[in-house]
Amino acid sequence: MKRIIGSKCRASVTAVVLLLAIGLMAAACGNDDDGGATAGPPPKTEPGAYTQAFVDDAVEFYESNGRSALIDHLHSPDSTDPPSVDGQWYGFAFDLDGVVLAHPTVPDNVGQTLHEILGGTPEGLAAADEMVTATETGKWVDYTYLNPQSGDWETKHTWIVKRDDIHIASGWYESG
Repeated sequence: MKRIIGSKCRASVTAVVLLLAIGLMAAACGNDDDGGATAGPPPKTEPGAYTQAFVDDAVEFYESNGRSALIDHLHSPDSTDPPSVDGQWYGFAFDLDGVVLAHPTVPDNVGQTLHEILGGTPEGLAAADEMVTATETGKWVDYTYLNPQSGDWETKHTWIVKRDDIHIASGWYESG
């Protein structure tokens, strides 16, 4: 009788441990209500997070394909995977001296310096000087710029990440 009860207890404990292990593995794999799918980019209703993800994608493209390929990619507004333009978001690149290397929505900016293109920040600093100080960890710079979609001068919030001898950036516009 003791052997039968002991056997049943061991079987019950083994079943509970097995169920716990399966649950922990499912949680570790991200198997939740979305079917375990990986998270996509943040929603555009969170423009700061969306901008950072947009730049992260361009940085990954750079790291996989190199400087020349990134510049070619960003020159074209029709580039995909990652997109060079997505609504008001567009990627652009400039060198360590602030010379624009790629700009898909205003190609005339290529070859110009940020000093020639941009004005000041809300704090009265030269936006160009602030932008070229971005590091590998990234930097936000706000300035007034002509929104190519609306045709209005608006505050642009730009996230910039430096890699090697290039800065990769994107931002969103805020009217008013």
